[in-house]
Formats: sequence, C-alpha cells, structure tokens
Amino acid sequence: MKVARVRLLVTMICLGLCAGCAQVPIQRTDKMQDNQVALERLVRQRQYQHKSLRALAQVKMSKNGKSWSSTQALVVDTPNRLRVEMLNFFNQLTIQLVVSGTQLSAYVPKDNTLYTGMPSIDNIQRFTGLQLSVTDLVALLLEKLPLGVMELSNVSVWDAGLIFTTSPGDEYWLTIVDNRVIALEHRVSSYMVYRMLYADFDSQNGYPRQLELQVPLNDTVVKLNMADVELNSAISAQQFVLAPPSGTIVKQLNEL
Repeated sequence: MKVARVRLLVTMICLGLCAGCAQVPIQRTDKMQDNQVALERLVRQRQYQHKSLRALAQVKMSKNGKSWSSTQALVVDTPNRLRVEMLNFFNQLTIQLVVSGTQLSAYVPKDNTLYTGMPSIDNIQRFTGLQLSVTDLVALLLEKLPLGVMELSNVSVWDAGLIFTTSPGDEYWLTIVDNRVIALEHRVSSYMVYRMLYADFDSQNGYPRQLELQVPLNDTVVKLNMADVELNSAISAQQFVLAPPSGTIVKQLNEL
C-alpha cells in the first residue's frame, strides 16, 4: 500500500513538472508573436513614411582599396526616379545622372557627351560605381524595403528584428533598435548582397544624417553625410530630364 502511494505521488509530481515545462514555450511563442506584430506594424508605417527626398550629401566612396570623395545633390522619388549631380573637390560638375522609369540619361561634361539607355544594373554601376538596381537605391535612400518585398514576403522574427523572405534563400534582415530600423541587409543563400546602415537620426524629421552602404561583391563602401534634407515634397517629372549644352554628343549605351 505504501509503495502504491509513493508511486502515485511520484507520478503526480512528474506530471506537474511536465505541465509546467509545457507552459514555457507557449508563453515564449505568444511573446514573440506579439513582438513580431508590433515590429511589422512599425516597418509598414516606415514603408509609407517617405515618398520623396531632396538632399545634399558629402559622399566618401571606397572600392578595391581606393577611395575618393564628392559632393552630391540628390533628388529621389518613389519608386524609380533618381537624380544625382556629382561635384568634385573644386565644385566642378563631373556627372549628371537621371533615371525615370525605364530611361537613364547621364551627362559627362569631360566627354561633352550625353549617354542614354536602359537603367540596367550595369549602366547604374557605370556612372555610380554601385552594382544595384535603381529601385533598390531609391528604397534604401528613402528608408524602405525594395519595391514588392513587403507584399511578397513571409515574415519571421529574429533576436534583433525581422526577416522578410521573398523566396527560399532570398532574405532581407532588418535590425531594429528603439523603434528605429538601423540596418537593412539583403542576403541570398546566406551571402550578403548589400547592407545599409542608418545613424544619427534628426530630431525633427527623423531622417538619418549618416548612411553607410556596404556592397561586398565589388568591395565597395559608400558613406553619406546628409544635409539640407527635404522630405515628401512634390517633385515634377521635369526634374528627371537632362538639358545638356548645345553641341553635346549623344551616345546610346547599348551601342558602346
């Protein structure tokens, strides 16, 4: 009789311990789900926060062990319109680049030439040194996920933020601190395609005054210090049309 009671007591204790153990992951899961919902809401708000940008940027670019600096006037408009005017140390214009939808134009004063063509990644790289699409560049400058990523992704949470998975092996990792996205990293099969870091957020408009873009594929790092930032102003289509001086040579990029 005593043996039976002991066995019953041991069984009840074990069942109690197991029940207690079973409750822990449920509480954790609920907490993680609540956290994911809150972070997703934050990212969705951020996705629609900035539609356009005008700014003056001091840019330092390093590539394959070499580095150079420039001043760049930027005009950016969702989802695929970009204007960049690059000035050298002597404030001389070196490149004017505009992209609007499926059309790219680049004026190079040194060559007295206007180049036109499609905004392919190769053509973007030719004039900016960055092997990225214009939609990625626009999104990163406006603190967004690239076009279509949010709508087409499965979302999961990790210990520092969210992961947006568009297809197996194709992921966008967001690092979120104090309700701010401080890093966005695009990975393909665990390889980092690029990473954008955001820092020194303006107290008035919330926009980061320091951005750093890392592209390991061609050993490129671009650091931007932003000034005179103007957000969400209406930008006319004419801003994305170049009017080079008369006598400028015009060349099609697909013929080069």
